Amino acid sequence: MHAPLLVLLPLALCASAARAQSTWHVDDDALGDPGPGNPFVSDPLEAGTLARPFDRIQEAIDAAGDGDEVRVAPGTYFDLATIDVSAGLGSARSLWIRSSGGAGVTVIDASALGTHVLQAISGEDAATVIEGFTLTGGQSVGVAPNDRGGGLYCDSSSPVVRACVFDGNVATVGGGLYANAGAPRLEDCLFLGNSAVNGGAQYLNATSATLEGCDFLANTASGEGGALHVRNSGTVTVRSSDFLDNQATGNGGALFKREGTLVLERVRLVSNATSASGGALYCESTNTLRDCLLDRNSALVSGGGIRAAAGTSLTVLGCTVVDQTAGSGIHVASTTLDVRNSILWGSLPQQIVTAGGTTTVRHCAVLGGFTGTGNLALDPLFLAPLGPDGLPGTLDDDFRLHEGSPCIDAGDTTRVASLAPTVQYPLDLGGLPRAVDRGETPDAGIAVLGLTVDMGAHEHPAHGFARRRTLP
Repeated sequence: MHAPLLVLLPLALCASAARAQSTWHVDDDALGDPGPGNPFVSDPLEAGTLARPFDRIQEAIDAAGDGDEVRVAPGTYFDLATIDVSAGLGSARSLWIRSSGGAGVTVIDASALGTHVLQAISGEDAATVIEGFTLTGGQSVGVAPNDRGGGLYCDSSSPVVRACVFDGNVATVGGGLYANAGAPRLEDCLFLGNSAVNGGAQYLNATSATLEGCDFLANTASGEGGALHVRNSGTVTVRSSDFLDNQATGNGGALFKREGTLVLERVRLVSNATSASGGALYCESTNTLRDCLLDRNSALVSGGGIRAAAGTSLTVLGCTVVDQTAGSGIHVASTTLDVRNSILWGSLPQQIVTAGGTTTVRHCAVLGGFTGTGNLALDPLFLAPLGPDGLPGTLDDDFRLHEGSPCIDAGDTTRVASLAPTVQYPLDLGGLPRAVDRGETPDAGIAVLGLTVDMGAHEHPAHGFARRRTLP
C-alpha cells in the first residue's frame, strides 16, 4: 500500500452553507472515545455532534437526512463493511460527505474487508458529493459485483467525487473506480498505483462520465487499459489531466476505449506503455484529442502513441506527439483520421502509419514530411524537450515553442474558431488562450479576424505552464 502523498486542492468550505441542512461529525480519535482507531469500540454517548462525534463514517451517513453534511475529522478509518453513501436504503439521498482536513490526512482503509471501500448504488445524482479522502485497501476480486471498483463501486448513479486519492486498490475490473450507467463527475482526483485485469485505475461502462483535473500515476492492467478502460459508453470527457507511467499487458497502456465517444482536452500522456498496441491510447468508435501532449509512450506491436482500430473516427487537433519510442506515433487501420494544427516529431519508426480509410493531415509539422495543405517538415524548435531534470519522458519536459519556430502562426484558425463557444475552447495545453498572434511573425497559416493559431499543444509566446500541480 502506498502512503498518501499530498493534500489536494483546498476544500470548498463556502458550499457548506448552501447545501447542508444539518452537519454530522465523525472523529475516531475524539475525547471520550474509549477505543480510538477501533471501529468495534465506540463512545457510548456518541451522537454525531462536534462534542460527541460518531467514530464510524457509516453511522453518520445512516443518521443523516437529505441535504445533510457528513464532516469527517483527520485520521484513518476502518469501517466494518463497505461504506454505502445512501446507507443501503435503495433510494438516493443528497449528502455532502467530506473531510475537514483533506485527502492527505483523512484515510478510509478497507484492507481488512476484501471488497470496495465505498459504493454509490441507489441512484445518487450530482447533489451527492464525496470530497477529500484517500481511499485505499479496496480488494474487489470476488464474484460480481464484488469484482469491480476496489476504491469506489458506482452503479446507476452520478455523484461528484472531488479531491480524493485512490491509492493501491485492486479489482478484476476498475482497480480504483468502476462506474456503470449514470454520469459521475470526478474533479481533482489522483489515481495512484491501482491495479486490475481491465482498467487499472478506472473502468467506465455505459456511462457519460466527466474527469476534470484527474491524474493517473503508475496504474497497471494485466489486460486492457492501464489507467482507464471505456466500454459501451455515451460521451466520456477527460480534461486538464495527466497520465504518467501507466502500463498494460493488453492494448492501451494508458487508455483503452471501445464504444461511444471519447474527448480528451488538455491532457498529457507521458511514458505509458503496453506490450500490445496503443502505448497512450487504443481506440475504436469516435475519438477527439484537443491540445494534448503525447510524450515517450511505447507499444511493442503498433501505435506507440495512438492505435486506432478499423472503423474508428479519430480527430487530432492542436496536439504535440513526440518521441514515441516504439510502434510509431499514430497508427491507424481503415480509419477516418483528421490531424490538424499538430506537431508529430521524433517517433519511431514513423510519425503516421495508415492502412486504408481516409487520412487528412493539414497545417502540421511532421518529421520527414506528409502530404497535405500547409504541412511542414521543419524542426519545430521546442523550448526544452528534456526539461530541467534532463530526463526524457517526465512531466517537466517542455514542448513549448522557441522564438523563431516555424510552427508559430502556421495553423488553421478556422478549425479552432468553429468550436467556440460550444466547448471549453480555445485554450492551449497550459490553459492559456489560443490565437495569440505574433505581429512580427509572417502568418503561414489561415487567420480568423487577423489572428492565427500555432501548431502543437502550446501557443506562443511561451508564458509558462498554467497547470494546477505536478504529480509526484
